[in-house]
Amino acid sequence: MTARGGLNDRKAGESGVERTLLIVNPAAGRKTGEKIMDGVKGALSENGAEVTCCVTNAPGHAAELAESAGGQYGTIVCCGGDGTLHETLQGLMRAGTRPALGYIPCGTTNDFASTLKLSRDPLEAARSIARHGERLVLDVGRFGADRFFSYVAAFGAFTECSYGTPQPLKNALGYLAYLLEGSKDLFNLKSVSLRARWDGGEAEGEFVYGSVSNSMSIAALVHLGEDQAALDDGQLELMLVRRPKTLDQLLRAVHMLKKSSFDGEQVIFAHVTRVEFEMSEPTAWTLDGEFGAATENVQIAVEPRALTFLR
Repeated sequence: MTARGGLNDRKAGESGVERTLLIVNPAAGRKTGEKIMDGVKGALSENGAEVTCCVTNAPGHAAELAESAGGQYGTIVCCGGDGTLHETLQGLMRAGTRPALGYIPCGTTNDFASTLKLSRDPLEAARSIARHGERLVLDVGRFGADRFFSYVAAFGAFTECSYGTPQPLKNALGYLAYLLEGSKDLFNLKSVSLRARWDGGEAEGEFVYGSVSNSMSIAALVHLGEDQAALDDGQLELMLVRRPKTLDQLLRAVHMLKKSSFDGEQVIFAHVTRVEFEMSEPTAWTLDGEFGAATENVQIAVEPRALTFLR
């Protein structure tokens, strides 16, 4: 059964068969979600699970589906890009119970998939989830009072291109579209005056980029080593890039980001459980690559080991 509305209300366990909810974004990537939906559903069913497939039809629909699933399903699997995963996470974190989560990436960047080394073959990814090959208990980021992110909250250079690039351009050019849009920032680096405070540290000044993440890969630009980040350690990674005043400082910052080696001054890097930002003006934040909010003050904190992930 493929549904485009709500879910039925039969509770998990009535039939003695494990129940899985598959949430599909049909527009993800080059409409890959729509093309692979039946095959993914079949692969998830191979080990005997009863799979209900729901297709999203509007922004926010994946979150509504995940939240309303409640205790009806043992597993929720989302098929789409990082935006679909982000929405599904919102619903799970708001729900009273949290089924295990699986992710079948078919978007344009899939940073989270890269971090978890998920198969890029949708059917293989689905079969791995069906086998419950590996269960990971992961930290989740909380943005403000009631927003969440799986891998990054960010502001500044290169962030607006992720949600500002038109979907047809993303579908046609993939990650090249991000580079084309993001490269404009190199010639117009707008800075934000802010003060950040975190456990044991603080920074103040003009910054062109900032992020709080739980990921090994951020926008395919920064790749952290295993000694720099862990997904289940009860900490998030803070990164702040000061506004370069000279070409040399700009080149040095780019080099440090590329090499993931930070000097603590031009590029600040710290492990945090909580960080508070006070900004001089409303500043746009992205959450997992999607527009999150424009705010002057926000507190970001870790929700330790809040999500069970199937890989």
